[in-house]
Amino acid sequence: MRDNDWRKSRYEKAKREEEFVMSALTIAIGGACSGGTLEDDMKSHIDLWWDSPKKGVIGIDVKGIKAHSTSAHTFDEGIQWLELTNTTGGTGWLRGKAEYIAFKGSKDVFFVKRQKLLDWTLKKIEGKELTTALPKAFYTPYRRAKWGNLDIVCKCPTSDLRKLASWTISNVWYDKIS
Repeated sequence: MRDNDWRKSRYEKAKREEEFVMSALTIAIGGACSGGTLEDDMKSHIDLWWDSPKKGVIGIDVKGIKAHSTSAHTFDEGIQWLELTNTTGGTGWLRGKAEYIAFKGSKDVFFVKRQKLLDWTLKKIEGKELTTALPKAFYTPYRRAKWGNLDIVCKCPTSDLRKLASWTISNVWYDKIS
């Protein structure tokens, strides 16, 4: 797959995930959702806005199933990459302005408070050296320097993130929106 085709495919996948989460929220819990603007996404790391029936308007960043590496075009529901610093050295999504991060799995969507996840991640990587070699171990700070990236990310088991979830929309709703 050519690089531009792969990027377009990744963008389209992300948009489908955002639309799916918006549908899941409105069907399972209620309220109304709207997509964030390009500026919301790029500067604040907010993919969608949810007007919650109980809490009012909440910014949410959506994450789908990830691959172990950018060269691997196969996905693994058992891992997530957590971004502290983005590819240009700016604010990563863990330090964005979303109140929640929505992680979409194949059978559910679970929601983690962004600040709770950031604090937890910083504790997990504390005292560990930044590497530029793709780490096998979880919670190793990693920079994809061979592509000129300035990012800092770490690989995390999805099972750990599920333990931090504030709530989950389970597969009971999938039949209605898939």
